Parts: sequence; C-alpha cells; structure tokens
Amino acid sequence: MQEKKKQSLRPAETAILVLTACAFCFVLGWFFRGAAMVRPATQGLELLPPRQAQANSMSLPEPEAGEVAPVIVNINTADLHQLMTLPGIGEKRAADIIAYRETNGSFSIVEELTEVKGIGDTMFASIEHLVTVD
Repeated sequence: MQEKKKQSLRPAETAILVLTACAFCFVLGWFFRGAAMVRPATQGLELLPPRQAQANSMSLPEPEAGEVAPVIVNINTADLHQLMTLPGIGEKRAADIIAYRETNGSFSIVEELTEVKGIGDTMFASIEHLVTVD
C-alpha cells in the first residue's frame, strides 16, 4: 500500500494565507459597517421658520432656563470688585482700569479699554459684550 505523505505549508505560505484572510475580513467588515449605520429619516420633516432678526444685532443672547444672565459692567462707575467679575480681569488689571480712568477721565467708548496696560485686542474681544460706558 502506498503511504500518503502529509503536505504542510511553508511558513511564508501560511503568513500569506493568514494576511489574505485578515484583509478579506476587514473588507467585509468595512462594507457591512456602512449598511448597519443608522441614518436619520428626513422625509416628511418641515423646515423650521427662520429666527426673526433681533432689533439690536449687538444684543446679548437670551439666557436658557436655569442660566444666569451676564452682568453688564459700566467701566466708568465700576469698583474694583465689579471689574474683577469680567473674564480675565484680575485685581491688578481692575486696578489699572481704575487708575487709567482717574488719570484720563471717563471712557467715552468701550474700545478705549485697549489703551489700559495689559488689555490687548484678544482680551478686549472676550469682554467687549460685557462692558458699557453708559
């Protein structure tokens, strides 16, 4: 009787076979992933009416329920503690604002804050909507 010799794969052939199987599984997974994703239904939905323009485009947004409305600080009358409620304004910058106000008189426009030492354009942009000179 003839004895059959069992053939085995070489290591390189085994590696190629395993990599091919992995690539095949990856492609199948990628293909079916898109089919399983939930997409929102858009049929029958009406567009919401556009928001009406606010009377003053520079006005602050209305606070959500539970939120506290931002406090507008008058930079001509505010004391040290009121100025320190502004973001990025600590005790030193608040004191500098008061010193500038005492030296140069009342601010006529809020943009004058950029003349105070330590308040640049970036800082001013972050507090501009929170200050007034009225």
